[in-house]
Amino acid sequence: ETGTTRQLSEFCSSLTGIEQATLDTALPLAEVLELFVAWLEERGLVAALAEGRAVLVTHGGWDLGDQLPREASRKGVKLPSCLDAFADLKVIFALTCNEHRGTSLKQMLDQLGIPAQGRSHCGLDDCRNFGRVLEKLIKRGADLSPTWRKSEGHLRGHGVGKRPGDWDCACGAIAFGSKPNCYRCGEP
Repeated sequence: ETGTTRQLSEFCSSLTGIEQATLDTALPLAEVLELFVAWLEERGLVAALAEGRAVLVTHGGWDLGDQLPREASRKGVKLPSCLDAFADLKVIFALTCNEHRGTSLKQMLDQLGIPAQGRSHCGLDDCRNFGRVLEKLIKRGADLSPTWRKSEGHLRGHGVGKRPGDWDCACGAIAFGSKPNCYRCGEP
């Protein structure tokens, strides 16, 4: 939005399939957000989100809870209120399928017996696979209420307390039961 486009790294292009030309012709963040809200409005979802009859679902809290607010702030863009809460698919999965470990997309697909479709790390393909995971979790009675709200932060799951199998590491971190080592200090 400053008139200059960052150069995509070879790693990013090979991982995601995004081409530099796509980035060069992409709309500015403010316009994308306007189009997104208009798309939600056309489907009655802005009101449904505000009334708690719908929820945005993410894979982890970083995108909507950390990265997008930082980027919007950096660019002077006000985020729409419909992005003020979301449900983290990793938390939903961990709470619904606590007999399983791991919340990567591949692990969730494998543990639910769903074959992966499309290209891994392609946003659209990943979203379709997340939707297939979510469909299975809904059939299992998953609680889809928000796991994060702008005004309150984390409501359940990561950052709120331990999940079954998580453990207190000597370094002070809550280590994830899905990992063989503490994420902070590496202690087994």
